[in-house]
Amino acid sequence: MYEKFRVCIIGCGVIAPNHIKALMENEKTELVAVCDIIEERARSRADMAGCAYYTDYHEMLEAVHPDAVHLCLPHYLHPIVSMECSKRGKHVLTEKPMSINIEDARAMIDTANENGVVLGCIFQNRYNAGTVLTKQLLDELMAKLEDPNITEEELGKAAQDMLKVSLTAIVNLVTESCETTQPKSADYTITAVKSGDKWIVDYNEPGV
Repeated sequence: MYEKFRVCIIGCGVIAPNHIKALMENEKTELVAVCDIIEERARSRADMAGCAYYTDYHEMLEAVHPDAVHLCLPHYLHPIVSMECSKRGKHVLTEKPMSINIEDARAMIDTANENGVVLGCIFQNRYNAGTVLTKQLLDELMAKLEDPNITEEELGKAAQDMLKVSLTAIVNLVTESCETTQPKSADYTITAVKSGDKWIVDYNEPGV
């Protein structure tokens, strides 16, 4: 029988309920506390999760000794809190973006490595059906670009398929309600012309 992974959440804004739900539904994790500098917000999330709440994350880490911490904070705070948690031997899962500059991101990684903990950053949209299909079609399109025998018609068809799925993936991310990979907008006209050793791909909206 395994012991549950004890987890805390720092930051109780609009994204926190998603983390609370995921942690409560995972039989291998136990949400032991949440923290926010706004007490009412921290208390509300704690009531939702049935756990303790704090307004100072240092105090929370000292009191409940979690195995891992989820960071649901404003972006500029990710490096500060992440590195503090890593130094205390806590694994960290941070919301995206990881940081607001590359130097801080590297410092977060280095600190995690130096303290033997795992640092993760959430990029769940990479696994959306539309994103996966877009990547697959992009790989196919790039392979065709490297084929010296491909015709303009074949490349145009590949590029058009790619554009349709890309547009749909964007619609999916915006509406969060589209379950099909078919484009909601009218078809676009794709033109592919080979110039020397390069392909130039262009598209036009209908009627433009």
